[in-house]
Amino acid sequence: MTTRTTLLLVLAVGSLAFLLGSRSEPSAPATHPLASNKLRARNRPDIAVAHEPAREREKPAFTTVTRDEAERLSPQQRLEWLSKAARLTDINQQADILCGLIAAMSRDELPAATQQLIAAQRAGNDSAHRVWADLWQRWGQVAPEDALKSTPGNPGPQTSNDWRNFMKGWLAADPAAAMAWAQARNPGEGHAAAVAVAITGSSSGNLKQLEKDMVKLSPDAVTTRECLHDYYDLAIVSGGKADAAEVYDNLAPELKEAAWPVTLERLGYTAPREAAQWVEDHAKDPGVDYETTQRLVYRLGNEDPAWTMDWLSRVEVDNRANGEIKGPPLSWIALSIWKGKDAAAANAWEAAQEAKFAPKNAPATPER
Repeated sequence: MTTRTTLLLVLAVGSLAFLLGSRSEPSAPATHPLASNKLRARNRPDIAVAHEPAREREKPAFTTVTRDEAERLSPQQRLEWLSKAARLTDINQQADILCGLIAAMSRDELPAATQQLIAAQRAGNDSAHRVWADLWQRWGQVAPEDALKSTPGNPGPQTSNDWRNFMKGWLAADPAAAMAWAQARNPGEGHAAAVAVAITGSSSGNLKQLEKDMVKLSPDAVTTRECLHDYYDLAIVSGGKADAAEVYDNLAPELKEAAWPVTLERLGYTAPREAAQWVEDHAKDPGVDYETTQRLVYRLGNEDPAWTMDWLSRVEVDNRANGEIKGPPLSWIALSIWKGKDAAAANAWEAAQEAKFAPKNAPATPER
């Protein structure tokens, strides 16, 4: 056999051995539906491919969950993941997981999910506002009638924001049913925030239409006030109004009583001294509200108690409403704050006021 023939034979045998070896290689094991690539599998050991070593499966399971990923989980898995995520202390990471899970939950899962989040909150581990917003919007989307039937196992929306988000979800899923419920409202049932969202939505962003709708509601002060929050947002963002004070000045007279506390609250967010001046200018308007003014006094009193006492010497806001005492006089609150911060200065101011208003040339007290 020649050298050339020998070389060709060796190459042929080697090629055949390689092909046979390749065909005998086992196929790759199937992966979990969520493990779209090896990197994801390593980042999520609970959905890792079967041949991943144990040390890799011990890494943290997930840092975020999208709705698409959550939809590929079973209901039991979603609730299990929600229970784990509710214990996280990183509020942003927790929300990134919870919001994705909630977005995929069905009517049957929501009661248990709500109970788990409430339990975590009562234990001291609060969730971000967007988690609760997404939760109640999901209730509105898939189980509005269930949410309205409050039971020990399903408490239903509790806060004004809960009701607002619930209605947003319901309007998105079934606007006709949501509007029918809102139109059959009973102001005494505590649904004012949800009704306000429906009324605001029906105006399609038209300020004049929303104002007309609010005037019709004016006897229902609670719902009107909730609508006014939406009206102020819309007026400031799209109506070109400078601030809440200008919105108030341009409101229909029928709405100003309900708008007084809303205006003061909004002015107080960013400009407390401007808010104080607004109270001074509008202390005789209908709708003067003690509780809202009291919150402003607490803020101003802690910032500058002397200035606050001087302001209150020119402002009178009654601490009674409908025969009920709402709280102590505002000047008493401000002086108490001052004494807690600087007792000597507060006592000196108080003594000066007593001397200032003491009767002049009063007869001396006779000696005994």
